[in-house]
This record gives sequence, C-alpha cells and structure tokens, in this order.
Amino acid sequence: MKVCIIGNGPSNSLYKNNKIEYDLKVCCNIPQHGYKRDCTSIVDDRTLKIIKRSVELNKPVNLGQIWCHQDMYKHAKKNKLPGIWNPIYEPRRIVIKINERKVSVDYNSGLAAADYVCENYDDLEEVH
Repeated sequence: MKVCIIGNGPSNSLYKNNKIEYDLKVCCNIPQHGYKRDCTSIVDDRTLKIIKRSVELNKPVNLGQIWCHQDMYKHAKKNKLPGIWNPIYEPRRIVIKINERKVSVDYNSGLAAADYVCENYDDLEEVH
C-alpha cells in the first residue's frame, strides 16, 4: 500500500507532478490546493472553528471523510458539522529540540496521519 499525505504548504506542489498511483491520499486541515483525496486529517481547534463558521455563514465546508481525535468528533457531532467524522487518533505529543532546549508540542495533522497509517496498515510500503 502506498500513502500520500498532502499538506497545505509549498511542498504540496511536489504532488502535482507526481505520477505515482496511491492507494490512499490524505489531505490536511482545509485543503486549498484542490487535489482529490480519500480523507482529511484534522487535529487542531482552529480548523473546527473555521468549519463551524462556514456553517454559520451558510457556506458549509464539507471535507468528506475526516480523521480526528475523540474530542473533535464530539464537538463536530454536537455542532452538526458537515463531513464523516472518524475519531481514530489519540492525542499525541512529540519532543523537539529548539536552541538546545527540549519542547513538547502536539502532533500536527500530517504527523498524526503518518503515525496512524504506519501503526495501522500492515501492508504499508511507502508514505509520501
């Protein structure tokens, strides 16, 4: 199985020219690039607020299949947010070193998706 995780930064332009056939394409947060995807990875509250606001403005953002944390799932259901919300992530943190100091930060949506597929897909060959 080949998986591609497409973020919203400049590196997503690398996907456009990619001729590889992927079995699973995961985009992060609210994709702005227009690539087709199988699901969307969301782990931060800011994205939930944007989706909720889009509903309030009567211009709902429907991201289809959404991978998220349990708390986000509950929030989405409570607020009747569009999409198929799947609470598959456990909240995780990673320790990084900044200027010789260790700092603990939450996983971003791309790292959460990569971690999930690596732990849950036995036939995984590649993650891009």
